[in-house]
Amino acid sequence: MVVLLVLVGVVTLAGKESGGPESPSYAAISVGRSTEFADPAVDSGTGSIYVSNQDKTVSVIDGRTNRVTATIALAESVTQLAVDPALSRLYAVYPGDQRDNRPGGVIIVDTATNTPVATVQTGKQAESIAVDPVTHLVYVTNLQSFESVYQAPADMANRHSALTVIDPRTASVLESIPVGSAAFHTEIDETARTAYVITKYQNPDRMNPVTGILVVDLDSRRTIDFIALPAAGNGNDLVLDPVSRTAYAKYDDLVYAVDLARRTVLATIDTDGHGLLTADRATHTAYVTQAEYLDGEILVIDTLNGQSKGSIPAGDSPLFGFAADPVTHTLYLRTAGELVVVPR
Repeated sequence: MVVLLVLVGVVTLAGKESGGPESPSYAAISVGRSTEFADPAVDSGTGSIYVSNQDKTVSVIDGRTNRVTATIALAESVTQLAVDPALSRLYAVYPGDQRDNRPGGVIIVDTATNTPVATVQTGKQAESIAVDPVTHLVYVTNLQSFESVYQAPADMANRHSALTVIDPRTASVLESIPVGSAAFHTEIDETARTAYVITKYQNPDRMNPVTGILVVDLDSRRTIDFIALPAAGNGNDLVLDPVSRTAYAKYDDLVYAVDLARRTVLATIDTDGHGLLTADRATHTAYVTQAEYLDGEILVIDTLNGQSKGSIPAGDSPLFGFAADPVTHTLYLRTAGELVVVPR
């Protein structure tokens, strides 16, 4: 572990929040470089924020002082992160390398010592990760499952991608659940005991796969439903509000508001750009950037009723990740070499 103390800079972002001042200045914390889309992970209990870097490291930031306090060295270049405060564990997804047929997986880190303790292979091109706070099991989406490597394409209509279930206490794979043909983001509703996966799914009565959200029962580890969306291409983000039983799925310039109880689309929100999506479940708020740059504004949506709550100023830096702290309600925007801190 290398301990660092980094001075915090200031970045001025153009625009204004509804009813707010012009051009506020936000703290900008220097971290490693990034060219991959990867959301920061927030441990609200300790106030720590974790940011993945392309040089096979993770920066650890004290959210109370906005300073980098440690850098964790890893054996792989990682992207998406998730944290389980109860187990003092950080989970870092490494996608693998399709050029040399090297699988991806998860590196498990002890956050008490900032030391990697195990690595678990999950599939080819591991994408996203979520933690069940009830069972503490870890769920990883893989664009291509291990099974699909050995099966003929005709047999793999809905088995190309997988949701891998990991027990981090034994660093073992419990199951690999087939989840369609283009699984990217996953989110967990621990109360409803359900996982939701953005993917493409082949219905028996259709020739081509349908874009949408696959519903997985956490206890039986089986798919139980599929919510079709009128979207083209692959989805890149998904957030949930367990109280209102709604999901918000990001596809290119659009966000689809979905009623999870009725399995229907409630509304389509045009974000005017290929942006990123995050949510603060505690305040029932979703945040959407208008582009993969801090360019324009960050849209604010009330996830209880789907109504707009205004917008937040934005600037012109490339954006690679987005997260919200459900305790302090602070937003964290990952740019190419900084973490921008937006207090709420």
